[in-house]
Amino acid sequence: TLLCSPSLCSTMVLEVGDADMETLKEQTKARILATQGYRLKSEQRLLRDECDILLNLIGAESRVYEAARPLSLYSCTARYEELNATLKETIKKLGKVAHQLDRFENEALPQAT
Repeated sequence: TLLCSPSLCSTMVLEVGDADMETLKEQTKARILATQGYRLKSEQRLLRDECDILLNLIGAESRVYEAARPLSLYSCTARYEELNATLKETIKKLGKVAHQLDRFENEALPQAT
């Protein structure tokens, strides 16, 4: 009969267990990387949308303001300064996220494969 000794059987189980653990580790790592990539891309999309909304709002408010006051410039108002500061901050955040996403795609993803 082909019975194995207790020490040989436990070694075989450990080897199978180690292989399974490696597979699980790789799958978990892939899921974490996918989640991180998705989060960065989602954040980038949201910040782009916020920039577009702010630009559209500035444009619309500018047209209304200057139509009501032909000799005044909207860009000289406190409201414009407020929206413009928010836009600059959003663009700054967008740059940081774009940089993180670029690093992620160039460093983390190649290491995962």
